[in-house]
Amino acid sequence: IGNCIDRIGALLDEQERGDRRHGVLTDLGAQNRPEFSQPVHGASLAVPPGAESDLPKGGRRLFYFDAEHHLPLLVITYDHRNQEVEYYLYDRLQAPVHLDADDFNPDKLWNNPKPAGKAK
Repeated sequence: IGNCIDRIGALLDEQERGDRRHGVLTDLGAQNRPEFSQPVHGASLAVPPGAESDLPKGGRRLFYFDAEHHLPLLVITYDHRNQEVEYYLYDRLQAPVHLDADDFNPDKLWNNPKPAGKAK
């Protein structure tokens, strides 16, 4: 999600400067999507030919944002033939999550037993 947020921010900065080389982002307003129980805010990016190596002939990317946290929870990309080529859905976000060192300690995460004969 962080990469997506960075990309959208960079696109908005470019648009404000009049730079359209990487596309034009358009506000779609509230949208109903089957993935969500309530409307989400949509935005559409028109990707011009040559702007992205994965879309050499251009395409479009749709972003859908959670109304409460304003995070991009759904991203769908279509190529120049309107064929879906990417689909990212983030549907189980938890925030805030309070992590500590034990959350990254493999011995605690997977309860690794001590090797036999090595009592401490």
